[in-house]
Amino acid sequence: MATTNIFKRLKNGERINGDDQDGYKLRETSSATRKLLLKMNNAEKPTEVRRYLSLITETKIDESIVIFPPLYIN
Repeated sequence: MATTNIFKRLKNGERINGDDQDGYKLRETSSATRKLLLKMNNAEKPTEVRRYLSLITETKIDESIVIFPPLYIN
């Protein structure tokens, strides 16, 4: 049984098998990210685009950054 959450394990370079008990967390997060990405790619205002990208990356996106959607994330 893993003692560290699946996201920390990925960041540490650990290989995650398809039958991992926490694999559902990856699927849930991926689905939530795709929903935000759709909203971001349909946003008209640069401030909206930055806000959605900030939610996706969990970081602050500086106002000097300009993103031209569509943006694809894998």
